[in-house]
Amino acid sequence: MKKCDNCFSSLHTSLYVVSQGSVLGPLLSIMYTTPLSILISSMSLNSHLYADDIQLFLSFHPSDLQTSITHLQNALTQMTSNRLSLNYSNKFLLIGIKRQLAKIHKSSTLIHYTSVQPTTV
Repeated sequence: MKKCDNCFSSLHTSLYVVSQGSVLGPLLSIMYTTPLSILISSMSLNSHLYADDIQLFLSFHPSDLQTSITHLQNALTQMTSNRLSLNYSNKFLLIGIKRQLAKIHKSSTLIHYTSVQPTTV
C-alpha cells in the first residue's frame, strides 16, 4: 500500500513478483527481451529497447507508406501473440526532409486495430 498526500492506494496481492533492485530483475528482463529482439530483427525492423519501452524503426520510401504500415501491423500482431502489451495512446513519428514528407498523406491510419495520427519532424 502506498500513500500520496492523504490518499492510500488499494492493496493488491500478486502471486509472482520481482522486487525492484533484486539480483533476478536484470536476468529476467534479458530473458524476456532477447526473444523479443530476435523476433523484431527477423521481421526486418530496427528497435530500441529500454526498460519497459520498445521503439520500432522502419525506413521506407514515401510511395511505400501503406506497404510499410501493413508490415508494421503484421509485426505488432506477432509481438502481441508473444504476450506483449501495447500502449495504444502512442503516435507514430515520420522523420524526413520536407520534400519527402510532403509526398505523404498525413491522415490517421489504423495500426493494430487502433486509429493513430502521424506526427512529422
